[in-house]
Amino acid sequence: MKVILVDIPVGLIETSNMSVYLNKALQVHDEQVTHHKLVNELNTTLPGSKTFSLGLLYLASVLREEGHQVVYLMKDDSQFDESLSYHIIDAKAILFSCKTTTYPQALLIANAVKEKNPHIITIFGGPHPTALPDEVAAEEAVDIVSIGEGEETIKELAECIEKNKSYSNVRGIAFISDRTHEFVLTPDRPLCDLAFVPEPAYDLLPGHISDYHIYVETGRGCLHNCSFCANPILWKRKVRRFSPERVYKRLKNLSEQLPTGTLVHIVDPAFGFMEQDEKLCKMLIENPVSLRFSCDMCAGNVNE
Repeated sequence: MKVILVDIPVGLIETSNMSVYLNKALQVHDEQVTHHKLVNELNTTLPGSKTFSLGLLYLASVLREEGHQVVYLMKDDSQFDESLSYHIIDAKAILFSCKTTTYPQALLIANAVKEKNPHIITIFGGPHPTALPDEVAAEEAVDIVSIGEGEETIKELAECIEKNKSYSNVRGIAFISDRTHEFVLTPDRPLCDLAFVPEPAYDLLPGHISDYHIYVETGRGCLHNCSFCANPILWKRKVRRFSPERVYKRLKNLSEQLPTGTLVHIVDPAFGFMEQDEKLCKMLIENPVSLRFSCDMCAGNVNE
């Protein structure tokens, strides 16, 4: 089965109708942040670097492991419109991973896709749909909302779509019932075991991997409950880690594909909190890789 994954880099957002989405998303945490300040912060990317959705690359790997044909399209690619028009003819499903800032753009694309292929199944996941599943599911161009982590959910959804089976028993999704026209929210899906999560499909990025600002996960989750952050909703304030050996191997593989000294960003908000983090750092000191690193850390986690 052919599945399209659409990646919308944060730098491409259109802010004309952004305030309504930002205000609704912020109500989840009852936090007051100005539209101008938040949009400017979320628009910030490293100069000269392309960005991508790490979550979509994980889903791409899952779908490929299940034998599906994955088409990964980057919105800022000059061939995006042509490629999308070509592939939606026979694709069964199309996936969007949305932050609040990229959600309006994703909706525009989904509406255009539905006009050309009304039978294609549109799936919206990511922080914004997870925070506001009822609102997103109510959109005419949205068929399914994936809530929280998507690796296990997309595996089950793809099987249902391919076999034309009902997906009402798939955990961790929301949709509008075709029969009752009511909002349906299925039971929560437990957080997945990271040991069984495949490596992200960096090879699907258009162009060369060195064109991108590279993100790496050492784990997922954070114990804190910051009102401005999506982590409490996505990871339920639980911290899990990939093994240090696996992360080191991931970094080693990336170092063989990237120029010496390339900056790699560790995206985990709680990096430095777990013993595994210290072990990883020691491994990198003892056996360095030809990369530089940046990360986000809580000052309280730093002891030296």
